[in-house]
Formats: sequence, C-alpha cells, structure tokens
Amino acid sequence: MLLARTTAALICLCSGTGILTALSVCKSDPSKDPCSFPERIISTFITQLQVAASCAGNGTSALTDKQTAGLLDSVRTLAHILEEQQTKFCKFDFPNENPEDVTPNKMCPVPDLHKNGGLVCVTVKQTHYCKPMCNQGYDFSFLRRTRLYEKCSKDTGYKWTTQHIGGNKLAYCIASPIPVAGSATAYFPKNQDCLKTGKTDKNGVIDQLVKELETDQTETENACLICG
Repeated sequence: MLLARTTAALICLCSGTGILTALSVCKSDPSKDPCSFPERIISTFITQLQVAASCAGNGTSALTDKQTAGLLDSVRTLAHILEEQQTKFCKFDFPNENPEDVTPNKMCPVPDLHKNGGLVCVTVKQTHYCKPMCNQGYDFSFLRRTRLYEKCSKDTGYKWTTQHIGGNKLAYCIASPIPVAGSATAYFPKNQDCLKTGKTDKNGVIDQLVKELETDQTETENACLICG
C-alpha cells in the first residue's frame, strides 16, 4: 500500500513537473509554444497538484537533491507567473469618457502586494478602493483601525493614498501573536489565509468591503482579491 501511494505521488509530481517546466519555457521564450494545453489538461493538472501537495511526503523522499532543486525551481517560476496573473483580474484603469478619444487611458498603478496577506479591491464611481488584509498571526505595522481601505482616483492624482512613504505599498503584515492594529474585518479567518479565502470565500471579503464603503452592490465594478 505504501509503495502504491509513493508511486502515485511521484506520478503526480512528475506529470505536474512536465507542465511546470513547459510553463517556465513559455515564459522565457514565447516563440516556443508548449503551453497550448486543453482546459481538461489544466483541470487535471490542478487536481494532481492538489493531491501531490497533500501526499507528497510519501513520495518526495525518493527524489534526489538535483530533482528536488529542479522541482522547486519550476514551482517558484510558476508561483511568480501566477502572482503576476492574479493582478490582471484587478482593473485599475479609467476608460476615456469620449469613445473617440485616442489618448491613453488614465490608470492607477497596481499596488505592491504585501506578504502574509492580501488586498480586496473594488471600483465605485471612478474611484478604486483596496483594503489591505493580514493573515492570522500577522498584524499591520501602523495603527489602522479607522483606516479600512486606501483609494486611487483622479482626485488623488491617480496615486494611492497610503501610510507608507514612496512607492505603491499599501500595507505591511508583520508577525504578531495578537492583532491589534486593524479592525476585526482586516484579518483573514483562522486557518484560512488569503489564498484559501480566494479559493473558498472570495465573495465574503468583497461583500464586507462593499458594506464598509456604504455603497450599493450594483454600483461596484472590478471586484477582486489578490494575495501576496
């Protein structure tokens, strides 16, 4: 039974590594196209990767140090690609009011993502709002109990309001056993960090931000959750 589980785990890891490597090549050399995977292949890969992550301890001990380094390199590359991809779900531009206007759209910069947390964002009446959140076990470096979110619009000169000087960093989440700097809604649930929330309850944190903005749900656009 152990041998069967080990073999299955390694099969998952090897098949996953193949796609990871292909994605890495595609990123570094777009002229090569190993990335034309059918939807069913991607779905299968995601399932296999989840299985491998849950049972990899039974199989990874059979990997050599070279194989381990190669797999970590592929996973790191994929993680970087996916981190870039998730920001595309948040649209921070302002379409020209005149359809015949050929000048470039005004755009707020994509906020710098902070580690150990994430940003939940929505657009309301030509203003972008992003609410920094921390994972459990982390807290903000500044007191922000009454500062639930930051914003960017024409009124702010297309720059984000922030407590941090320079750049587009809206928050830092530092290790802390007790969350005291932010409001109760500025922390992801226990045992459910930003990524797990994005997978299971993204609408919950979006709805909470809409409530805090005191606006109607129908007025919101471009709702998204991005994790650092």
